[in-house]
Order: sequence, then structure tokens, then C-alpha cells
Amino acid sequence: TYKSSTGNSTCQSCELGKYTEQGASTTCSSCPADTTTTEAGGSALTDCVCSIGLYLSSEQCVPCEPGTYKASAMQHVCADCPSDTYMALSGATVCISCPADSRSSP
Repeated sequence: TYKSSTGNSTCQSCELGKYTEQGASTTCSSCPADTTTTEAGGSALTDCVCSIGLYLSSEQCVPCEPGTYKASAMQHVCADCPSDTYMALSGATVCISCPADSRSSP
């Protein structure tokens, strides 16, 4: 939360994707590129996590590999596409159902 700069004494929560490290701050800072917060009210840089379709590798957010996806910023790793679905592209947030006359390979 941060103190409103309009002169009143109420505190406001930082919006989604922003945080403040100082309780007396009058502004919120944006999370670094490719990151967001999982809810409003971020109170530290560590509240910023990799966005959907990305996972943390060597302290950087990188796209999920083909065949995997990450639909929520609350997930910390990319999940394998379920049976009979696929994803040929990296950075996926969903997997696609296989056509009716085909199946995904194990």
C-alpha cells in the first residue's frame, strides 16, 4: 500500500503489476518487464512473478517450451500439455485439442 499524494491520510493498494517497498511511499513502482503481481497490493519487488506463458530460469523470465504451457502467473513452472492436446509454439498459455482424427504422441 502507499499513501495517497492528494493530502488525505488514507492508504491505497498498488494496482495489479505494481508494488511499493516503502509504507510511506506516495507512488507504486511497476514490476520489471515480463513480470506481474498475482494480486493488487504488492509490497515488495519479490511480489513480481513471471507473467503467463513464461517461467523463471536463471533469474530471467523465459517462454515455456513447445508442448508446455503456463496459464496463471501463480504457477511457477510450465505444465506439460494434457493428453490429446498440443502446442507447437513457445510461450503458450493454453494447449490446443488435437483434431478428431489424431492424437498427441506421449
